[in-house]
Amino acid sequence: MTNESTAPEQVDRPDTEPDESSPKLDHLQKTIDEAREAADRALTEQRDE
Repeated sequence: MTNESTAPEQVDRPDTEPDESSPKLDHLQKTIDEAREAADRALTEQRDE
């Protein structure tokens, strides 16, 4: 019974804290973009060889 009462709270928490997670998401997006650029460069270099 206690697990059922705490589950809704855990589900609601991420929705109530979007501002705190936004900077982390922005940082991750930048990291993903950089990784894609690095991968594109590596593929281009392989094609040129």
